[in-house]
Amino acid sequence: MIKSDKKLKELNALFNKKNKAAINEAILLLRDEEPFKGVIGLLASFYNVTEDRSLMKVIEEFFNDIKDHSVRPEIIAEIRK
Repeated sequence: MIKSDKKLKELNALFNKKNKAAINEAILLLRDEEPFKGVIGLLASFYNVTEDRSLMKVIEEFFNDIKDHSVRPEIIAEIRK
């Protein structure tokens, strides 16, 4: 897992704009990227505040498909919250 504050800030800004199509696209693109620190927490936080069922489904599918073992500590931390 890499550390990328810039990517995290850009993703957070995108979530704040509430453009459903752009958010959906960004989450789908995350599947093809190397995971970066903080993305799991950001997605979990967004999942908890959004009321859009289709975006929730995309996030659920992203979480279910995670295979990279380097994100394991971040996933455990989010579960404990």
